[in-house]
Amino acid sequence: MKVNRMEHDVLPAILQEVQERFESDFGKSEIVRNAFETLKAKKATYKTANEFAIEVGEILSKALGASLIADKLPDGKMYYNIAQRLLSDVLGRNYEIISGYTRDVQKKLNTDAKISLKVQVPELNQDRIAGIVNRLASEEKFEDVSWLFGEPIVNFSQSIIDDSIQKNAEFHYNSGLQPEIVRKSFFHCCDWCQEVQGSYKYPRVPKDVYRRHQRCRCTVDYDPKSGKVKDIWSKIWRKTDESDKIEARKDINGKSQMSEVRKLALQEGIPSNPIKKSRKKLTEEQIINAVSGGDKTKGSCSSAAFAYIGNKSGYTVLDFRGGKSCDFFSRDSRIQMIGNLPGVKMHVVKNTNDFTAVRELLGKVEDGNEYYLATGRHAAVIRKNEGRFEYLELQSRISNGFKPLDNVVLKERFKCKKTHSTRHGKYEVDSYIIDSNSLKDNPEFHNLLSFINTAGSKQMKGIEGHEK
Repeated sequence: MKVNRMEHDVLPAILQEVQERFESDFGKSEIVRNAFETLKAKKATYKTANEFAIEVGEILSKALGASLIADKLPDGKMYYNIAQRLLSDVLGRNYEIISGYTRDVQKKLNTDAKISLKVQVPELNQDRIAGIVNRLASEEKFEDVSWLFGEPIVNFSQSIIDDSIQKNAEFHYNSGLQPEIVRKSFFHCCDWCQEVQGSYKYPRVPKDVYRRHQRCRCTVDYDPKSGKVKDIWSKIWRKTDESDKIEARKDINGKSQMSEVRKLALQEGIPSNPIKKSRKKLTEEQIINAVSGGDKTKGSCSSAAFAYIGNKSGYTVLDFRGGKSCDFFSRDSRIQMIGNLPGVKMHVVKNTNDFTAVRELLGKVEDGNEYYLATGRHAAVIRKNEGRFEYLELQSRISNGFKPLDNVVLKERFKCKKTHSTRHGKYEVDSYIIDSNSLKDNPEFHNLLSFINTAGSKQMKGIEGHEK
């Protein structure tokens, strides 16, 4: 009997093995431990971040190389759908780890320079991922392209640092600052790297200053300088946080009405389906019934919660779109960017213990109000009802609605941990709540909901789905 090669999905087992190998080596890495200790001591620079990115990239490369062999693949070939799902997952996770570290480095640099500007987080470079995916799927034998799980993975990881430097330098320059880019050659890497190294006042930098070839370990560093703004009219210097015109300088290319998170959604090619005002006011139960269902996506907890909030504000918003939309709104960096929209109220708690963090956040919750909560590995709308905390289940195939929120639920449903640690010690993670009322009347949040909103017939939900 002929066997359908796509009948059995090999990816989940491969992903699990890669993740387990990665987490094990990540926890053992001295470079990772030193990077976090340097960050905690407020001494981290982009050089530290680059070393961290190389190590994370090499750990992932090693995990992929050890977990993937031709025998585990259908016909010994890396098919496009397998490669795309695999790299979207693992490189997406690497992006979150590295961009999160880089964000904290840039925040420290801004503070040192007395710059009161938001840290700019680079978008995930989907084109780079697509390039690797297409190359992997181009050969009949996996052995012919297995090398792509080596240095290209490290190179991708390093590019996140370079993208962060470029994005923040551009933002600072457009805000009136005079940042400096420094590229240093690593042990006389090559003639090309020798030519491009040097210190440059932004934007007068070589077009190739951020580029790197395979196995390049050269560093690109960034200095925001003093945090002073040069007024081209009066020729005087003044501190950025004292300027009454600094907000105008943040208006890059005159697009002050478009948030960075909406720009990212457009750049990633997520289709927009504009939301509309509901024809009639729905009850809470009607909204829950419309929005909820057995989840057949990779996990739409975050976007479904936002869809519910959109409905509560008087719009018709459906979710379970899956794909890029699901991935986009599940990422911590995107969620925090939403929480940082003008007028939006967000509280963030860093702790090694998720339960301790949630306890502190729940102290901010007012009776009768609703909030978006993200902690552990789950996100949901929560509320305090007559002194008792509840969370909103939206992904069940049989039972959705508000349910009691306690430590058992935090452990089982939210996957909260008492300790986040490696063999080298504990590390802190973010937990946060966003006041739903502050989102309801926010026009930019309404714009973002268009990247969630899904036609009823295209929702990936049903009896075959379940809580994720």
